[in-house]
Order: sequence, then structure tokens, then C-alpha cells
Amino acid sequence: MPAPKGNQNARRKPWADALKRALARSKGSVDNGLNYLADQVLTDAINGDKQAQQEIFNRVDGKYHQSVELSGDEENPIAVTEVVRRIVKAESEDSGDI
Repeated sequence: MPAPKGNQNARRKPWADALKRALARSKGSVDNGLNYLADQVLTDAINGDKQAQQEIFNRVDGKYHQSVELSGDEENPIAVTEVVRRIVKAESEDSGDI
């Protein structure tokens, strides 16, 4: 169920806002702070830090999607089951229907 029209709660990101303020305080602007951090991650990656390397790969190439393949064989085929959900209106006790 979506939020009501005009709801501003999703726009509030206090942690992101606090990080941006900290970046601006430490390096003069958010962009300068992000550039500094990017330089640090790159330096760490070049020096062999696997987490830094993975972060760069994920940001440049995007995370790889995991594929799932379902297969069966003649003796043990995959069974497909249909689940039907039926909603009915309950009758009053006086009507005699159960």
C-alpha cells in the first residue's frame, strides 16, 4: 500500500544529511569530501584491499544478478502446484448455511 499523497516521510534521510554535512565540514564541500573518499578507496584497492576492489567493481560494473535455474529429471520432475485463495462472505448463523 503506497503512502498517502503528499507524504514527505520518504524524503527525510537524516543519516545521509548528516554525512553530507560532515563531508562539507571536513573538506569544504560535499563534492570535495566525496572526491577525497574516492581517492582513499582507490588507493586501498591498488594496495590490495579486496573490499575496496569489490566496491569499485560494484560501482563501475554494477552488482551481478544471481541466476537460479530449476530443472528436474524424468524420475523426479519439478511439481508445479497451484494455490487458489478464495474469499467468501460469511453467512450469519441464523441462515443455516455452514
